[in-house]
Amino acid sequence: PSTHAIAVSPIEVIYPPYNAEEQEVGLRATMDKDIDLYKVANNRLVTAGPQLHFMLTRFRFSMTQMMDMLRDFTFAGNSTYYSTACRWLRGHTSVWEAWLLSAEATRCSDGQGLVAEGGAFTTNLSLAVSCSHCSAGQHSQRHVEGTFETRVCVPCAAGKSQKVWGADACTPCALGYSTGLEGQVQCERCPKGSFANATGSQTCLACPDGTTTD
Repeated sequence: PSTHAIAVSPIEVIYPPYNAEEQEVGLRATMDKDIDLYKVANNRLVTAGPQLHFMLTRFRFSMTQMMDMLRDFTFAGNSTYYSTACRWLRGHTSVWEAWLLSAEATRCSDGQGLVAEGGAFTTNLSLAVSCSHCSAGQHSQRHVEGTFETRVCVPCAAGKSQKVWGADACTPCALGYSTGLEGQVQCERCPKGSFANATGSQTCLACPDGTTTD
């Protein structure tokens, strides 16, 4: 907004709620109460910059705050837009901190993992916006980036499975069972004529000639 707005003392105008019947007969005095104006456009912003997307969805300025900044810019003397913005940020931390994704939101506990915008699990901290309990077939694993420690959900390795949610480890396949795939909810029993004589087996072995299994 221009600093000329100070001289005219603008006020907020709220139109009545939208009325389709009035619109049809040419009465254009009604509209939605809130209209969001966007100057940032990127159809991949949710995945390319989730933390920026998080901030933009919460970015709000009231008329009072805007006018306070304009007055500060006008009367501070030798002020720039940058210095005015900096003064406002220093004096209104409680306002803009609500726009930011808190680090605590991505400090996941045991049994949890990082979640990206949209709800999908991620192992990339820069894409994460929250935490959620790991699904069946996964386990929670410690994850460190710099000095920040959190947890991520990773699929169970071949030879292991996990049937419950929020687990910190996967269970090796029992004797007589195996799985050669990752992310399994349960291991499969070896078919007749094969066996698995070790826990955590990824494949079942064929019985030697002249022998079989039930």
